[in-house]
Order: sequence, then C-alpha cells, then structure tokens
Amino acid sequence: MTLTGAETPSLLRVGSDQALVVHKLIGGDRVIQAMGNDPNRLTLAGLFTGPSAMGRAQLVANIRDRGLETSFSAAGVRLRVRIVSFAYTIQDKGAVLPYELVLEVQPTPATTATTTASNLSNLVGPTIGNAITGLSNMASNVSTYASNLIGQAQTIAGQAFPIANMLGAGGLIAKVTDKLTAAQSFATAGINLSQAPAAAAGIITNLQAAGSGLMTTLSQAGANLDGSPFTFANLQLNRANGDIQLGALEAGAQVNQALKFTQLAAGMTVTPPVVHG
Repeated sequence: MTLTGAETPSLLRVGSDQALVVHKLIGGDRVIQAMGNDPNRLTLAGLFTGPSAMGRAQLVANIRDRGLETSFSAAGVRLRVRIVSFAYTIQDKGAVLPYELVLEVQPTPATTATTTASNLSNLVGPTIGNAITGLSNMASNVSTYASNLIGQAQTIAGQAFPIANMLGAGGLIAKVTDKLTAAQSFATAGINLSQAPAAAAGIITNLQAAGSGLMTTLSQAGANLDGSPFTFANLQLNRANGDIQLGALEAGAQVNQALKFTQLAAGMTVTPPVVHG
C-alpha cells in the first residue's frame, strides 16, 4: 500500500535510544552500563480522502488486526515494523478520514544461530580484558594512597592496612584478577562457544568466582568506609575505599556482560548478574 497526496505524512520522526542502566554510588559517582540500541516507535499522521478513503483506512486496520510484521519505507528509511495502533476520524460523511499511525520497529534478525554464537564468543575475551585492565588501574591508583596513609598518624595507618591487604599479593583484588585471567584463557580468539562446552564451562566457573570476589571486595570496602569517621584527616582514606568500590563495580559490570555473552553463545539460560550493588 502506497500513501500518496494528502495521505502522505507531513512529518516522520525516526530515532532510537541507548538503553542504559545507571548505578548511583555514594558521593555522586555513577557506573553506567550500555545495554544496546532501543529504537523509538514511529508516529505519523495524514488524511485519507475521496470515495476510496474508507476502504483504504480499513486496509490499514486489517494489517493492524492481524498483528503481522510488515515492511515500511519512507524518506530513504526501510524497516520491518508492526502496527501498534491505528485510528481515524470519519468526517464529511466518510469523504475525509484523518488518521494516526504508530509503528513498532522490528529488530533486525541475526543471520544464523551459528553466526550469533560466534559473534558473542568473540566479545567474551575483550570484555574480560576490560575488567582486568580496570582493576589494575584502580589498584595502582589506590596503592599510592595506601602507601602515603601508612606513613601518617597511627590511627590512620591502622585503617589503611586493610586497604593495602586488599590490593597486595594474595589479596582480594589479586585473587579476582587471577580468576579473570583464567577465564580469559578459555576465551581464545576465533572460538565458537556453542561448539566448545568445556571452554564455556571454564569461563563461567571462573567468572562466577571472580564475581564472588568482587562482591566481597564491595562489602569490605563498605565496611572500611562505615568504620572510618568522615573527617578532614580521613579524606584520603575514604577516597581510597570509595575508589575500590567504584573499581569493583565497574569490573563487575564487565564480568556480568562477559558471563551473559558466554551463556548466550553456549545456548545456556542466562543467570542473574553475579555482581550487583
């Protein structure tokens, strides 16, 4: 069905949103996860006129009633859509019918299940790598605070030791990094996890262990903050614990993504996030 003349919409708004999950932290910091493109609905309006107006309006209504996916093209845009709503007003004894049409954009289907699994598999390693890099940078920055604090007054130094222990060899961050490195070793380039169940299982086991370690890190840093009065002398101490929490949450977002990619690629049920605030 081609809309012509007065039927043609005078305005067509095309766009989309990026679906974001925002974790708000104490002090105003935020961790933002991008969840993917979310196309907006298309809204358009026009007029059916003349002796065929009612018949053409009913044709669109029939498409709506069937709820089927259909093609839509206008102004160089070609999409697969479903009609969300269609309404018209009968004027001049049916000779003029102003209408409003709302369309839901159908996501573009993946080419094949194998291609999808392969693409998702290729995302796992880099995502885990981002988590490792983020933790490394955080540990480097916070270690500087901890070293300075240990050389200060005895009270502050005593509160800084738990931070140093979290970051040092054998500490929580080191153990999490070890698990992430082990997970990354299974996610070799070019592997299709749908055809490598042992590799998928190795990734998932290590990611879950890393997630558990990050949750413990969040809890420990939170306890450190609760036990440290907010005074001028403790500003660096509180900043260090806050940076640890932020780094753990950012790494946790990557761990959750990598776990989801792995489970989808391997054809498994997606489990709830292992790291949450």
